[in-house]
Amino acid sequence: MVPVLRDSAARELVLVGALPDVVEDQAISLLHAMGIGPIRVLPSARAENAPEVGENTVFACLQPFLGDTTAALERRGARRIKAPFPFGEEGTTLWLRAIADEFGVDDAIFARVTDAPRARARKAIENASAALRGKSVFFMPDSQLEIPLARFLTRECGMEAVEIGAPYIHRDLVGPDLEMIPEGPQISEGQDVDLQLDRVRAARPDLTVCGLGLANPLEAEGLSTKWAIELVFTPVHFYEQAGDLAGLFSRPLRRRAILAQGSAG
Repeated sequence: MVPVLRDSAARELVLVGALPDVVEDQAISLLHAMGIGPIRVLPSARAENAPEVGENTVFACLQPFLGDTTAALERRGARRIKAPFPFGEEGTTLWLRAIADEFGVDDAIFARVTDAPRARARKAIENASAALRGKSVFFMPDSQLEIPLARFLTRECGMEAVEIGAPYIHRDLVGPDLEMIPEGPQISEGQDVDLQLDRVRAARPDLTVCGLGLANPLEAEGLSTKWAIELVFTPVHFYEQAGDLAGLFSRPLRRRAILAQGSAG
């Protein structure tokens, strides 16, 4: 899509990455409340609203698998705003803060716009992540979301990452998230399924995030799993979805605990 975008000399913010309409509206509303604009989205819902691009364009990515799009925009002269991805309260705040800094938004305005949704997000995460605190998680490589999600789980939900596997690590895109992950977990790139399964079975983590083809066999071996594909298609970005994001990971553990209680009874 990028090569056919019209040229522009205007200073404009482009949000890059597909989101559900309601989540996209939330992001744009927060940025507009800070006085930031004009804001375009790529891909846009309607062709006539497609962004224009040039040397005064700045853009922020919403997913870490947008390396080719990033490169295409930079070839057109646009500049990326670097930040962690907007998962959870912390990630969302840092993502918004990076954009706000780019547009000269002062601390008072930023606080006025974000304080209330930040508080709601923290409370929602706290309630949804009770089952996650102190538990271990192992990410099998699947979606390229693994590193920002591991940052969220370790820093905001109290989990311990055993290994964070990703099919490909675009270090420029995920660098801000990677730098925030506590020391300890092994970071692995690429898919070597047999060896990675050996490490899962040796570690026996409380939760393994993986594809459906691996989830069912691991469940049969007594391991709790989360389907990675759900994290791609479920609304999980920004403040109002932060509790839902934590809940996606906590539900498999709560379900196993309920089944264990039923079996014991």
